[in-house]
Amino acid sequence: MQITQENASHCTESDPFIVGKNLKLMRCVFEVSQKETADILHMSRTAYTALESGRRLPDFSTMCALSEFYQIPLGYLLNRNLSYEFFQFLQYGGDLTADSFLYNYNLLSHSAKLQIAHKITELFHPEQP
Repeated sequence: MQITQENASHCTESDPFIVGKNLKLMRCVFEVSQKETADILHMSRTAYTALESGRRLPDFSTMCALSEFYQIPLGYLLNRNLSYEFFQFLQYGGDLTADSFLYNYNLLSHSAKLQIAHKITELFHPEQP
């Protein structure tokens, strides 16, 4: 699905795979492999891959562990289109897909990836005045 200003939404009612997409996005942003993530969660890589692909929904304790690991509110992982919010936050224009973003993200230098990780942290944990 192409993400455009017309069809982008914070609400994910129309996308049953949003949890898996969010998990993949956060894993890639934090430069953690599926195997490393699975090890953190004490599950097999195959079981974790099923979460990212949407073939299986994570249980509550798994989502809490991922929320803590990525330092992001649980509700954001479950109910938000993080790709859209991330693109909007960076004010990145044009028609985008999560896959095209991840492809281009992987081409970035390590320092650029760290800057993006910092921006994501700011998005989810804005400084209080």
